[in-house]
Amino acid sequence: MKTSEAAEHADKSFLHEVFADPKAWIFSAVAIAGALYISSLAPFQRISAVVADEISRAIGATSNGPIVLVRLDRDFSRPQLQQLLARAIPALMDNYGAAALGVDIDFSGGGYDDLAKNFSDWSAHDGNASNVVWATRYERGPLRAGRGIPVETCNDCASIGCTTRFRPLSVFGAGYQPPTYGLAYAWNDSSGITRSSFRYVCQLDTTAPLKTFHFQLVERYCEHDARQYRCEGLEPNHQSTTALHTWYEAQDKDLCDLVQCSGPNLGKPPDHPSNELVNKMAILYADVEGNDEHATLGGTRKGAEVVASLAMNEMLYGASDQSAAEWFKRGLEALVTLLLIVLFGWKRTEHWAVLLAGLLFVLYLYIVRRVSVAIPDFRDYALGLLLAFAIEVWIKAAIHSLFGASAPATNSPPPAR
Repeated sequence: MKTSEAAEHADKSFLHEVFADPKAWIFSAVAIAGALYISSLAPFQRISAVVADEISRAIGATSNGPIVLVRLDRDFSRPQLQQLLARAIPALMDNYGAAALGVDIDFSGGGYDDLAKNFSDWSAHDGNASNVVWATRYERGPLRAGRGIPVETCNDCASIGCTTRFRPLSVFGAGYQPPTYGLAYAWNDSSGITRSSFRYVCQLDTTAPLKTFHFQLVERYCEHDARQYRCEGLEPNHQSTTALHTWYEAQDKDLCDLVQCSGPNLGKPPDHPSNELVNKMAILYADVEGNDEHATLGGTRKGAEVVASLAMNEMLYGASDQSAAEWFKRGLEALVTLLLIVLFGWKRTEHWAVLLAGLLFVLYLYIVRRVSVAIPDFRDYALGLLLAFAIEVWIKAAIHSLFGASAPATNSPPPAR
């Protein structure tokens, strides 16, 4: 009995130390309010998003999945480029055995008729051509959302309620349009960071849905073999928003290591090609700065990495329940808030609170990374909360340094007689 009474007394003493001091409550309330305000500011959202991406790169998935970026980083004349790609694209499919190939290079300015004709001739007799997806630009309809205003998804493109519509531009300008293409579209949030994309959008001139580039790639990859990586739960006709929960750093290969980039046999593969693309999704992109003729639609390597990350997140997480995820996230953030209040309010930990809070935040990131199937992101509140509580410690230290030294000592011994 005495042991249980002692434990109960210790619990009461702990709770009293943490929650009984009204000044601690005031500081904690101000810190929480400050965190909510800070996390809503666009500059902070941008900073925290960049930090989150860097953390995701450091502890996330890297090059162990089915996506390979194929880099074209040499500058060719237009005839040479057409000759190279007219042979290299079939080689990546037929010789290297890629399950799907996304061509993330902009040819919409026209002048690539030879490449279009060669691909058309190849696709007429080779079934692998249907697994080549071309990224295309678009025009927006008259009604459009402003910066930071969410664009609503449309499930039924025949509905008059679908006001956000797109007109895809021809891949090769006027003339030939490949049978398989996808809209190179990604939605930027209020901070200007790419965070999500739809599975499909509605068109201006028809009621048929238009699939986005990354989802078209995933669909073709999974149609190649449904037993492949994370394809079992794919719902091709179900509209959803692909959220970029985790940054994916795909393996990167130089196209000129796979095919010849000089001499008369441009684009020719070796006699015995490697198996590094077998049953994988390859994304061909141009990493040539300042070349307007064949730039990657998303902007050199960064654009290709966004496409790879969206495709990988689609396969990893699919159509998740965002409402349940939001409640889970809020519950986790409430727990973090309570732990920080204890750390900064308990006398035994307040002097070490900043260090302990940093360790807690690292643990928080680790947990979120592991359960990111259920949690959309960790970019908003937690970073602001940690900063606000750190500011609280600095304010307390400043107050103590200003007024603590001048306060009379309460336990000083009586003066000697």
